[in-house]
Amino acid sequence: MPRVVRSRDGHPLGSTTLSRTIVRRVVDERMAMLASDARLDPDLAGIHSLHEASIRSFMCAPLWNQDEVIGVLYADAPHTARLTAADLDVFQALSSYAAVAIEQARLATRLLEETRRRERLQRYHSAAVVDRILAQEGDADAPLAAEERDVTVLFADIVGFTAMAEPLSPSEVATLLNRCLTAMSDGVFQQEGTLDKFIGDAVLAFFGAPLAQPDHALRALRAAAAMRRGLAALDLEPPVVLRIALNSGTVTVGDIGSPRRREYTVLGDIVNTCSRLVTSGCAPGQIVLTAGTRDRLGCPIPLRPLGQTSVRGRVVPVELFELAEEDLV
Repeated sequence: MPRVVRSRDGHPLGSTTLSRTIVRRVVDERMAMLASDARLDPDLAGIHSLHEASIRSFMCAPLWNQDEVIGVLYADAPHTARLTAADLDVFQALSSYAAVAIEQARLATRLLEETRRRERLQRYHSAAVVDRILAQEGDADAPLAAEERDVTVLFADIVGFTAMAEPLSPSEVATLLNRCLTAMSDGVFQQEGTLDKFIGDAVLAFFGAPLAQPDHALRALRAAAAMRRGLAALDLEPPVVLRIALNSGTVTVGDIGSPRRREYTVLGDIVNTCSRLVTSGCAPGQIVLTAGTRDRLGCPIPLRPLGQTSVRGRVVPVELFELAEEDLV
């Protein structure tokens, strides 16, 4: 495929035809070719494209860097003996420089794509998870396809933040919220969870995607406990209190949105139920989890049964449990 085509005066040419035989020979043998008079060269007698284009003199050199041939550099003229061996020496040197420049441009493009991809992924994942995602995916710009996964969803909400922010200036509110959300996000990333989004003073996160985590329920519970410890360590006055709900099950997760704006997010009844539990089934300071999350913990955790609670939009009540101990390693 011609990438750059110019006439002698530098003007672009609308179309051009190169001999496939010449190009293939140069690429395969990695050797430059020169013809001072294509009409008299017996090796070129069967190449009709040269004669149809009235080409008398041409040279072609491979563009290759290390072990890869990425193309050819080609020049021709309709005049006999217009190109000489001395021209070919210069031409080969130029092809070597061009191949290195093209490879450097390709590398720069790949690095830019990976940087952009990494920056986007770091909005949702810890650095360790980002490295693993990039190592597994060949296309740096490829979206994460929507798929069904078994995950644990975590919804954490700051209790009474509106009243807390009322006497503060807008910049003070932003500073306070940033400190709180940073501590909450750190808890998610410590357990290699995915930070879905901030919703005002609340955090939505999930565990078990995009990388499979058989212990996603335990990771989510540990992240919830780390969130609570992280906010306590800020030593704010008045203290910041969280309501945290966990729910586990099958969801749809992936890049969702329009072609102009997509977000890696999680969808489904599991998410909706968790969002409603944090406001209707969870008291300030509590970490509550559903029976689905409890069943996926995989190890004995001190839990206190809270009974069943009705959730808006659901016919069947949800069985809840509370983390019974303050610390969970």
